[in-house]
Amino acid sequence: MDYKREVLNLSERMRLLHLDKNNIKVQAKYGPSKATNLPLKINSDLSCFIATVIGDGHLIKDKFTITVESSNIDLLYTLSSMVNELFQIKTSIKKIKKRDGKKQTYHLSIYSKAIQELLSLIFEIPRGKKSAIVKVPSHISASKDEIKKAFIIGLLAAEGSRKGNNEVRICSASKRLVEDTKNLLKDLKVDSNIESWTNKKYKKDYYSLSFDKYHLDTFMRGCRSGQTGLILSIFKKVIENQA
Repeated sequence: MDYKREVLNLSERMRLLHLDKNNIKVQAKYGPSKATNLPLKINSDLSCFIATVIGDGHLIKDKFTITVESSNIDLLYTLSSMVNELFQIKTSIKKIKKRDGKKQTYHLSIYSKAIQELLSLIFEIPRGKKSAIVKVPSHISASKDEIKKAFIIGLLAAEGSRKGNNEVRICSASKRLVEDTKNLLKDLKVDSNIESWTNKKYKKDYYSLSFDKYHLDTFMRGCRSGQTGLILSIFKKVIENQA
């Protein structure tokens, strides 16, 4: 089933407020709920947002809430603007109590049944603990190159870092996510390498995918969206400051 049809089917579970060729506006049938816009077409911003939720986000099981945690406040403010443009709803950003030996982090919170169901049912993001089982959503894998580039930008913003002088890498506890992302890069004619290691303290396997950072400029030219471009610019500033 194509993405548009799945979103229209999703709207049947809610109260439909408006429909046009680009978006639908829905509201939960029961309980307090805000009207939420859902795009009927996957664009760069939506793809980038999906990737950041896969990397740094959490779908709370017993509440219709999505959170994204990051130490980069600029990233969260940009994501907040992206969410507002995509879904026509407001978000909140709060400081998390600092943990010993850790960077100060912040929470971006999104309260919406419609968005959580879009992420869970259509983009295949598990609710609750998900770090080891996430993957590239099938709708992203089947999309055009611009959408794949935006997804990789979102993953870099969430899980990316600098590797040496000439490479960037994406790290994850999910082998499937890393392998799927390698396939996206292959579609974009970008060579990449996968490495793995075991965290002995937590007895947990991790995986990383690295590729030449000069491809970031190609990604920037390939994404027409201003918000996705801003997120890539934020990531590039981060890796410039990494040793």
